[in-house]
Amino acid sequence: MGNQYSQCVEEARERDSKDFIVQSMKVKTKETSSYVKKLLLDLPGLVVIEMRDCRLKAIPPNLNELVTLERLRLAENKLTTMPTLPNLSNLFELDLSKNTFTKVPAAVAELPALAHLNMSFNQLATFSVKRGDFPNLQKLVLEANLFDQIPIDCCQLSKLSHLDLSANNISSVPLDIGQLGNLEHLILRRNTIRELPASFECLRKLRTLDCSENSFASIPEQLHRLKALTTIDLQHNLITSIPPELCTLKCLSVLKLHDNKLTVLPPTIGNLTTLTELYLQENGIETLPPEVGNLTNLRKFYLEYNKLKELPQEIAHLKKLVVLILHHNELRSLPPQFFEMSHLLRLSLDNNPLSDHYLQIIQKDGALALLNKNSADSSSSSSSSSSSSSSSAASKKATIKRRTLRRNEITSGDSITQSLSVSTVRQMHVAETSRSLTPPLTPKKSGTTQPEAVPAYSKFKFAFDSLLEEQDFSQKKKDMLKKLPDTEKWTLLSQYKGSTLDMLKGQQSRDASGSFRPLTSRSKKTNVAQEYPTLLRDGRVNRNHMAKIITSLQSSESFAPLFVESGGIEALAIFTNSTSQKKGISSRDNVMISECLKIFNYLVEMSIKSILTSSSAVKSIANCLGNASDLVRIQSIEVMEKICNLEPHAGPELVLEAINSYCNEAGEEFRFFALHQMLANPDTQLESKAVTLSLINCLVDSIEDLEDRFTIRTELMRMGFQELFAQLKSSENFLLLIEIEHYEEEANADYEDMLCRFNKRLVVDKIRSAREGGEGQLVVSLMVEGLHGTTFTTPIEADTLVSAVLTKIVQRYSINNQSEYGLYIAPSEGLDGEWLTLSRKISSYPPERLAELEFKQRPWELSANWVEKAQLLTTSCDPQISCEECVQALFANLPGHPNPADYCLVIASPEGEIILEEPQPLYSSPIAKLSNRMYLQLRTKPIHVRVKIGEDMLQNMDFAPYITVKTALEQIVGKVGNSEICASDYCLALQGAGGALRQLEMDKTLKECQLNDDSCLRLVALRANATPEEESDDEETWTSLWDEPKDNPDNITYLEGTEPSLRNIQTATLNKLVERLTSPDEYDRDFVNVFVIMFHAFTTDLKLFSKLVERFNVPESSDIKQPETIQYRVCVFLKHWVENDVLSEAVKVNIREFVRLISHHEKFSVVASSIANRIDQPKITETACKEKPPRPILPKNISATELTWHMFDDLELARQLTLMTSDIFRKIRPREFFRNAWNKDKLKYLAPNVLDLIDLYNNVSAWVSAAIVSEPFVRNRAKLMTKFITIAQHLHDLSNFHCLSAFISAFNNSAIQRLKFTRSRLSKRSKQILTELESTMAMEGSFKNYRAGLAAATPPCIPFLGVHLADLTFMADGNPGMIGRRVNFIKYKFMYSVISTIQAYQTEPYNLEPVIPVQDFFRSRPIQDEKAVFDLSLAIEPRGAERADIQ
Repeated sequence: MGNQYSQCVEEARERDSKDFIVQSMKVKTKETSSYVKKLLLDLPGLVVIEMRDCRLKAIPPNLNELVTLERLRLAENKLTTMPTLPNLSNLFELDLSKNTFTKVPAAVAELPALAHLNMSFNQLATFSVKRGDFPNLQKLVLEANLFDQIPIDCCQLSKLSHLDLSANNISSVPLDIGQLGNLEHLILRRNTIRELPASFECLRKLRTLDCSENSFASIPEQLHRLKALTTIDLQHNLITSIPPELCTLKCLSVLKLHDNKLTVLPPTIGNLTTLTELYLQENGIETLPPEVGNLTNLRKFYLEYNKLKELPQEIAHLKKLVVLILHHNELRSLPPQFFEMSHLLRLSLDNNPLSDHYLQIIQKDGALALLNKNSADSSSSSSSSSSSSSSSAASKKATIKRRTLRRNEITSGDSITQSLSVSTVRQMHVAETSRSLTPPLTPKKSGTTQPEAVPAYSKFKFAFDSLLEEQDFSQKKKDMLKKLPDTEKWTLLSQYKGSTLDMLKGQQSRDASGSFRPLTSRSKKTNVAQEYPTLLRDGRVNRNHMAKIITSLQSSESFAPLFVESGGIEALAIFTNSTSQKKGISSRDNVMISECLKIFNYLVEMSIKSILTSSSAVKSIANCLGNASDLVRIQSIEVMEKICNLEPHAGPELVLEAINSYCNEAGEEFRFFALHQMLANPDTQLESKAVTLSLINCLVDSIEDLEDRFTIRTELMRMGFQELFAQLKSSENFLLLIEIEHYEEEANADYEDMLCRFNKRLVVDKIRSAREGGEGQLVVSLMVEGLHGTTFTTPIEADTLVSAVLTKIVQRYSINNQSEYGLYIAPSEGLDGEWLTLSRKISSYPPERLAELEFKQRPWELSANWVEKAQLLTTSCDPQISCEECVQALFANLPGHPNPADYCLVIASPEGEIILEEPQPLYSSPIAKLSNRMYLQLRTKPIHVRVKIGEDMLQNMDFAPYITVKTALEQIVGKVGNSEICASDYCLALQGAGGALRQLEMDKTLKECQLNDDSCLRLVALRANATPEEESDDEETWTSLWDEPKDNPDNITYLEGTEPSLRNIQTATLNKLVERLTSPDEYDRDFVNVFVIMFHAFTTDLKLFSKLVERFNVPESSDIKQPETIQYRVCVFLKHWVENDVLSEAVKVNIREFVRLISHHEKFSVVASSIANRIDQPKITETACKEKPPRPILPKNISATELTWHMFDDLELARQLTLMTSDIFRKIRPREFFRNAWNKDKLKYLAPNVLDLIDLYNNVSAWVSAAIVSEPFVRNRAKLMTKFITIAQHLHDLSNFHCLSAFISAFNNSAIQRLKFTRSRLSKRSKQILTELESTMAMEGSFKNYRAGLAAATPPCIPFLGVHLADLTFMADGNPGMIGRRVNFIKYKFMYSVISTIQAYQTEPYNLEPVIPVQDFFRSRPIQDEKAVFDLSLAIEPRGAERADIQ
């Protein structure tokens, strides 16, 4: 073994020289002594020796010289004896398993520090203990020996906490077992025990009992007296019932009773409220009692292979359930509440006689597709309570996505023109792109979707065998399952291991034939994947092992599923926990824990479900928060944050539960104390602090109950969160700043909601109750923005001044303008409120009044100019009141004042006007930032009116109700028109129900016209065109072009003050236009382009062709010297025409005949051939996409029966909507813009694609507004609106201005604009984004900002069609098409400039991959009429309602 020994030593040195490991290598007995001598020199301070499967027959006596040895592992050898080792006083662990011992060596019993002894798989039949033996033994493993009863001597080991006697032939348990008072874990699996002795109830510390695979006919009655039990395993017995007494165990977490003879569950099962895992498969259970709904902490519920005929509706109460296995039962229906169990990660329903509809869904997409994942639309809920539940579930995911996207926004810059990082967004959804592979076990029915091809059995045999062992089926069931067809084996595997099968099936490593490489137990990778979990469970891993696991996860796609299926996640959790819980954790231990967290990090990305469904994985990660190493703690936080982001529903709940468990075990008062320490540590990097705060936000946001959220926020404030924020805000880390911003916004929103649910006094009391000051302590409630929920405690002396306390608070929280703040005693029991005098002593005030002390802003002195009366009103008001309450205060002392609800405050500063309609408090309104509050005005609230031109909704506009119709008309024309448009050519009409129009009188005010927020105004032209743009057979058509008189004002005119040329033609007859087109003396490409595109507006293609033929046939009588030049010009124009226009069949026939006739002429043969080739193959101008499109970001349940907005990624929604818009936009032909066809009922058939694009615009706006008002709860409504704002930003980044405008139109719809409480809940960043987007699409200056943005946009791009249709409408309304017999060509030249702008963006397609289910989701959105939307808006936020009235 010389070379092997050197190699093992080198490997040990590469680690930390603490462990010497030799495996599967023959070591001769005579060599062992020399190796020990070498080890003393080569590896001094050795702690671990492991010599496994080395064929050792004896242990060298000089091993006694390795005095630092702590762990000796000699498993799988041929040892029969052991020498005395008195010097090994530090030996803690001894593994002698799988040897040939027939008795326990006396030398073992004499080891003073021995705590763990493993002698399993030997030939022991007795176990003798003398007085003084095994003084510190805590764990004894005697599995698979020859015991026929529990050795009585074992019962003398008073410190024993873990005893394993499984797989012996034990038939009885001695009375002496009761002496093991410290026993916590007892494993008696695979014996023949029938009952337990009465003394068993003395094991008061017993936490885990495994009596599976024995002969119990009933559950021992002693168990219900063992109140510390957390795990009971009685599977594979003969138990027929569960005694009610068992259900009194208040700590029971895991109950395994599968493969027994149970037929019913007692109602008392609902008392086991701490239960997290319940295994009842392979019984004969026919019904579940409704009380199972009380098991609110249950996470895994196994019920397969029973006789269940129905499920109680209460099963939906199991909100923490992530695994529900129900296949092979007799279920014929499912309760309605079942479909709201969106938190499930694994669900199996195969082999149940369900309806064909359900079976088809299960066949195609798996059982999870039945669930209403992340349902948020209250309209689909059966009641307000179910609506609340589904909306809350959806809002969790929306909140996390919103924060993630907002972080991306800040990273990429504040401007909305900066595009978000697509790769970053995609990474946040990497776990959502896989689908469950759950083909049905039921026979295939006709008309159903064919299942996916099942891999060969050899490719998943290892995973199937692992499943049978892991699920611990009975032997009879295992034998039956092994005989199943391969298809059904694959299906059964998918019921339990869907996420792992995704990894197996998704591997890219294939053999030469393209098939998947077999993953059987014979392969090397499989052996390695099985080996590592074993090493982890036994605690025998080293850094090399960990490095190889990480390398395998990175480089081999087959390794991860094999590792997971071999129990790698549970083994990793066991090792992490055991190492973290050591009394003295060394630097080596910290390195190993760090490596474990790295592996967890990879596995979270690869198989998030496997992590979340593991019993202890998340808890082991959370336990690392107590580690002394900053690196380990931040790694733990990063993994937990990733879990929350990748699985926004179940992830935060599991992480929060794990952190709570850690805090309870660590005895920490605050559950987020470890996270707070990371934020407070000055050595923690800012990026790590951002991740830490992101995790806190995820966890707090995931809590549905408002009071629970508020309690946690209060705890955080008690820890000094606000002081931390004051320090961290000075950093320049964008991610950290946005997390702070998010926390403060949500905290303020929760505070406002608490004020709505309770009165202010009760909220303050709740805050104070969490932090009462002791004797000599003053507690002050901080009632300031960003500090709500915070209390300040300070010691006071007899002479402490009020000013001193005030200064402490101001300095502590970095508050500016100290003079604006003071200490205030709130009113109570008939006593008025009182401001404390700065110069007085605190002790001079009654102590009972100081209990109500608040720190807040002093009253503001406000003045506002009442515009209508030119009167200055003044008031003194609390800055915490809303702007509406301020209006009431201004009118309060005015006798006979008007209704304050009709008025609002307006900031009329030189920079512009700001209307203050949102119900925000004064201190957070723009008033607070005013340097001069004299700019305030009091005005009548504006009317929000929709303005239409033709069929195109352009914008929502605000008008003062007292202005005249004429003034409103001028304002509209000034915004949407240009300098050439005259308001006197138009009038305003009020559009009523059914589209009926009522013209408004110009001199009346809008209020007199009874306009309100639901009104729609329409701009109508007062006069029609002088000559209708319709086809006409005038005499010019029959006048030969060669008979046309020479140029004169009757047949051609030029722009005034210009020279006669093609580019300066103002009007001309058709003959003159054709003559100029084919002039041998002058050629202008722009003139030709205008004519080819626009001639359809004033003639037909057949007429044009006839004129060209006339021009080609030059009369001999003419004085043309070179007629061939004119003829060639005609041919050139024909070529240009066929390349750039869509020809009718009649014209094609004529052109083909013309080409045939001229092709024999030598001068025209080449151009004739070119024309002929282009007639049926127009010039291709579309740009091909060379790059691969980005991968769609899809939800995992995209085929679910009910899809909702929150299920989809914001960016992907914008992409698919853009593709839908682009498909229509690029079909539009220029002639669709002629004669205002889209705006005239008789001509609409001429503009099908324009009308489709208009319809899409209106539908998008309707979808958005209907979705917002359909959400009944203000918190979730604001989050849905935030989602739409984010989608709108993505539309802007995609240059989809058309749909962007539709979203803006929805936001400005009067039904949405009036939702002041919803808008007040939007984050500052969302408001900023919305403001910038509204500015981009604003009407001012004839859409000046939009036109600039369009000009700067790089194709692909979709213009906002409404603007360009408005331009064309104004051109058509203000200019005749014909003047006499002359074509008003300058008009068409202007129109061409509009149409060519549109054409310029039609050539380049979007390089995006279409996702039909997402597009179908858009098309299936309900469209409600405007009145219904407005009525819903009034229902959710009634007029005059207070915040407390809003849900």
